[in-house]
Amino acid sequence: MRVRDSMTPVSTGPDPASSISPADGRAGRPAPRADARRNREAVMDAALRLFRTDPTATVAQVAQAAGVGRVTLYGHYPTREALVGAALSTAVARAERAMAEAAVPDGATATEALRALLTAAWPALADGHGAVAAACRDLPADEVDARHAPVVRPLRDLLASGAAAGEVRSDQEVPWLVAAVSALVHAAAEQVASGAMTHDDATASLLTSVVSLVRPA
Repeated sequence: MRVRDSMTPVSTGPDPASSISPADGRAGRPAPRADARRNREAVMDAALRLFRTDPTATVAQVAQAAGVGRVTLYGHYPTREALVGAALSTAVARAERAMAEAAVPDGATATEALRALLTAAWPALADGHGAVAAACRDLPADEVDARHAPVVRPLRDLLASGAAAGEVRSDQEVPWLVAAVSALVHAAAEQVASGAMTHDDATASLLTSVVSLVRPA
């Protein structure tokens, strides 16, 4: 099986948090658009950082951590739901980009490709875990699923093609395997966020558990 042919292409565009027009290049003090872009990025970085340990972090806490006023934050994200949705989209975009850049050798088996994808995307997935938790708390389930789809889709396609090639267990349905792998990713991220495991230990345990889960009996 040629793994790359089985994977759905993913976008490698800019983070949603950075999609504001650049400064107009005038000399002297920064242009307002540059200030707005920096504020927006500061808010998003603060939201992702706080959500990692507390998915219930308030807008006021995010604004304080970002070094901006609440009025400034609300100028970019008028509701907490808008902030949480943007944080989830940003986290997904970073993981999506990491998956697209994963070093998957030509001719790799499904389990080899899965290890490569998770190794590449794990730092972004761990960083974005809190945004997922906040989104599951604050946003409708269908919206969370839609925003999460860009990282779920390549995993699903890889497992499906691997099962067809006999490289992934076929005694379990692919949607179940996708859900189980996702649960392991979030469990590993929770262990890191709580301090129960180091990042390296969680990475090793995650990869071992996922490969054991999907490998044919």
